Amino acid sequence: MSGAGFGSTIVLKLTGVTYRQLDYWARTGLVGSSIRQAAGRGSRRVYSFQDLVALRVVARFLDVRVSLLAVRRAVEYLK
Repeated sequence: MSGAGFGSTIVLKLTGVTYRQLDYWARTGLVGSSIRQAAGRGSRRVYSFQDLVALRVVARFLDVRVSLLAVRRAVEYLK
């Protein structure tokens, strides 16, 4: 954990998502890092606790076979 948030390594362990999922969801705007975005090669995303909760919920929905489109709609509605 970096001072005010969570780095990707910790996020992967706490949420159970893969790095590919984490990166894809951030790049497509599904769930991103609200503290600090990646801004090019070598930069790191920093996630808040709320981001971790959102990632876990999205991962759980996908685990029980809710479609990605339905998950996206739910996330947009909640925003």
